[in-house]
This record gives sequence, C-alpha cells and structure tokens, in this order.
Amino acid sequence: MRISYEWLGDFVDLEGVTPKDAADVLTRLGVEIESLTMVDLSQIVIGRIVEQTKHPKSRNDLWVHLVDLGGRLEQIIAGAPNAVPGSLVPVALPGTTVPNGKVVKDMNIAGFRASGMLCSAAELMLGDDHSGILILDRGTPGEPLTTVIPSQAIMEAEITSNRPDEMGHLGVARELAAGLGRPGCEGRPEPRLAAATAARVRRAAAQQHRRHHELRAARVRAALARIRPGEAERRRD
Repeated sequence: MRISYEWLGDFVDLEGVTPKDAADVLTRLGVEIESLTMVDLSQIVIGRIVEQTKHPKSRNDLWVHLVDLGGRLEQIIAGAPNAVPGSLVPVALPGTTVPNGKVVKDMNIAGFRASGMLCSAAELMLGDDHSGILILDRGTPGEPLTTVIPSQAIMEAEITSNRPDEMGHLGVARELAAGLGRPGCEGRPEPRLAAATAARVRRAAAQQHRRHHELRAARVRAALARIRPGEAERRRD
C-alpha cells in the first residue's frame, strides 16, 4: 500500500515529525514499511495548452501541443489526447529528471521538435494512472508545480490481512497518532468550498428537501383518492 506522508498530516499533527520519523514509528508499531521515497516536484513547471493538433507524420497516435510556460511558448509532443487547449498541465523541460527517474531530453519526433514532456500522475509518482496527462485544477503558467502540489514523501507499506483497520490513510494515521502520543482526527478533513459554491450547494439542498416533501404529499393525496367511501371503516371492522 502506498502511503502519503502529506495525507497523514490531514489526520494527525506531524509538526516536528519528519517522514523518516513517521516511518520509524510505524515500523515499531508493526506496520512494515518497505521503502520511503522522496518525490521531488521542484523541477516541474506548470504549462497551459494553447493549441493541440494531430501529428501529421507519426504512425502512432501522437499529438503536437503548443504550451504556454508564462511568457514563452514551447512545442511538446505527447501520446495522450486529454490535454486540450486551456488545460493546465505539469511540464518537464529538457534536462529535468522526473520523479520516476526518467531524464527529459530535447528530441525530434518524425520531423517535429519536442522541447519537453507533459507528465502523467504515474511519471510524477502521484498515482498509478499513466493513461493520460495529469490535468491540474489551478496554477499559473511558468510557476513551479510545487505552488499547487507540494513535494511529497511516499511510504510503501505491507499491510497484513489481520489488520484491515490499517488499509487506508485514516487507519494508518490513527496508529501513528497513538505511537506519537498525539490526538488524531477521527474523520476526513473538512472540505473547503468557495463561498459561491457553498451557496449553490445550500440552495440545491433546500430545493431537494422541498421537492421531497412535495412528492410525499402528492403520494398521500393519490392514495387517499383511491380509497372508496366507507372502505376504511369496513377494513377496520
């Protein structure tokens, strides 16, 4: 199981506790930590897709992207088609070593220059999905990726079948909190909604509540309409 040190921090206070400290505490408590990997995202930058066209000469399904990197444009080729114009994406420029160990080079692919790489979650070691480019929900072109996604520490743990309570970040965080002698969070982190979004959610909930009661009232009226005069008294007798 892959455990994010940053996610554990959503459930337990980790002030003054390094990722290695956390791994050592969990190991003492019987959680088998197989490895601890520091995922350095400081070399990755944010780009915005300006243009996407099909590579005209490639036999494979490749796409040519024009990417805004905050003041300059670069051409980057990728196999995944999900990075459409307007998308914010993580970009590894030539000379960058991405977290999975790959070194990015300036290349020429079937007559088209590729000045970097659009990164998937798997290439950044932020997940297992390598089917498409990681699409960011916010960010500024040209800024480091760490302005929206911090560098992380990932622990690989072997969770035994007799400890199903540890098969998730919340369960591991409870164990870590006990080992550190600190209070733990018994629920999920409270979501932070923008004021406008929260207002829309409240309005939708109120409308759903009202419609629910209107539907129940309509069903009661329909049921009463089907009862013939005197039928209730006869059934009662």
